[in-house]
Amino acid sequence: MDKCSAFPKTCMSLKALLLSAAIGACSLPSWAFPIANFQSKQVSSNQVSVTFGIADADVGRTGNIYIGGSYGDVIIFQTSPTTWTYWTAGPLPVYSTGPLVDQTITIPVIGNVSMYVGYGLNEADMLNNHKYGQVFPVP
Repeated sequence: MDKCSAFPKTCMSLKALLLSAAIGACSLPSWAFPIANFQSKQVSSNQVSVTFGIADADVGRTGNIYIGGSYGDVIIFQTSPTTWTYWTAGPLPVYSTGPLVDQTITIPVIGNVSMYVGYGLNEADMLNNHKYGQVFPVP
């Protein structure tokens, strides 16, 4: 029995997922990232292009984009195109805030860091509605 059994699908959060992935307790569940038109592809040795659609009910509403990564016991979040921050507790750091629209973003590849992208009207919306997923290594 792996440690993921302690986090049923209905209550698993990105925080638990990142922490579990960081310690190697589990892999990304197959139900994560139910975002329309999701695609990630490595476009160079140091970049991944991520394209995702926003749910019709969320299009145009103000929300947040989150970009995070985990490696070992380290969890990081990108907070601007050039800024990363370590995360240990509290609210997840936001990459950008604004009207939610279908988009393509390019994120850096940082060694063997597992990268995740998500969006939501707020953190709870992203976590509770599973609007996130692993983008690197490219699934």
